Amino acid sequence: MAKAPLFDHPLLGPVLKALGGLPVYRRQDDPSQMNRNEGTFDAAVAALKGGEAVQIFPEGRTHSDPSLAPIRTGAARIAFRAEEEAAWNLGLRIVPVGLTYRRKALAGGSVVAQTGQPILPAELEKLHMEDPQQAVRILTDRIGHALERLTLNFAEVEDRELVEVAESMYAREKGLAAWRERESLGDRLPRLRVFARGLAWLRANDPDRHRRVTDAVRRYANLLGALGAGDADVPRRYRTRKVLWYVVSKAVALGLTLPVALVGMTLWWIPYHLPRLAVGRLRPDYEAVSTMKLATVILAFPTFLAAYTAFAWWLGGTWWAVGVAVGAAVCGLVAWWWKLRWDDAWEDI
Repeated sequence: MAKAPLFDHPLLGPVLKALGGLPVYRRQDDPSQMNRNEGTFDAAVAALKGGEAVQIFPEGRTHSDPSLAPIRTGAARIAFRAEEEAAWNLGLRIVPVGLTYRRKALAGGSVVAQTGQPILPAELEKLHMEDPQQAVRILTDRIGHALERLTLNFAEVEDRELVEVAESMYAREKGLAAWRERESLGDRLPRLRVFARGLAWLRANDPDRHRRVTDAVRRYANLLGALGAGDADVPRRYRTRKVLWYVVSKAVALGLTLPVALVGMTLWWIPYHLPRLAVGRLRPDYEAVSTMKLATVILAFPTFLAAYTAFAWWLGGTWWAVGVAVGAAVCGLVAWWWKLRWDDAWEDI
């Protein structure tokens, strides 16, 4: 289930429809369309009764707030209706999935999807028969609590940066991660949740200590920013042998792949920059930036690959076309790999 405007998008709309997507009509999009949600609910219930899975974003809106938005009752109502129409023999399970993003609107951003223990609506059968509204509230609360355990939640936007800096310092001091090691978001997420809960506890129970701790971490983060360093960039000491090995290995890898990377950068320079140009030109709302970039990529890269392939076929026939298509794709991947490694090396310098 996704917000209805996405189904009218010229590129994403057909994809969502092909995947069996169900449009959700929201008041903020078009209040006159709200009555059409009954048909969406009917389709979702029918899918569940038919043994299919239905994906629901229970917050009911796209946002970049530092914590979960209030959970809507739609998921609980759909689940109870499906079970009730199946005489409570459906065995329906609600599987909470927590999504945690990092740099979500930028190329090279990351996301972690983590699932929790299934929630069984049938456990509330008796209560639902006696007080349906109370049953819906309880099931909605269970969904919300499960998602809170699977995601990062902060009181303020700035809290996330402070927690990430403090967690990274702790991981290096305790030997959980090496200096200059770029851990994945998935590896860091359990520790980040612990630090986030600790920060929330300090704010609620010891405001003075909370202020002292956050001020100290903020000063450290500002110092790193002034020096152009990351929070895991400065070990206690450098070993000459390791530094030389790092420099030589990076230089060899980047040097050997540079010719192929340059071909890839040349071939894909325009489609690579088109998403940024489209966003700058059309200026969508922040929550729509990633959608616009994705739509531009879906259109631009296949179009350019088709153009290169067609030109090669015109020049030399089928085998030329196949060779150019494969070569262009490989060169593009090498160029992306080269750029990531170069960015790492430049950051280290």
